[in-house]
Amino acid sequence: MKECHKRRQPLPGWLNEGIVGLLSGPDSLRGKRGRLARAKTAAEQNRIHYERWATVDELRDRREELAEVVGYKPTWEAAFQNASEELRGGLGRGTPDAIKASYLLVNRLFKSGKGARLYHSTE
Repeated sequence: MKECHKRRQPLPGWLNEGIVGLLSGPDSLRGKRGRLARAKTAAEQNRIHYERWATVDELRDRREELAEVVGYKPTWEAAFQNASEELRGGLGRGTPDAIKASYLLVNRLFKSGKGARLYHSTE
């Protein structure tokens, strides 16, 4: 493209068609910006939030059992820290602060009746 611009030549037809296809295709950004601009990415981010929420929720539900077996501290901060460690290397990985933010977001969505958008299928 730079050579075409330098020489004031039009783009080759195949390149022009490819660019138009990218810009007008179903996955085009169409004015949206950022990491959630594409539907697939938004769905992936929803799965991340849900996976983080589910991990913290399980740790909180089993806090007495975990305290007896492994000496788990049954605090919210410990739940976020342990969830961060458990999710390390996976899709839901993140810092304890990121885990906490996801947990709070999902709780708000469930309380407002919008939790269905986070539906998570294991298939």
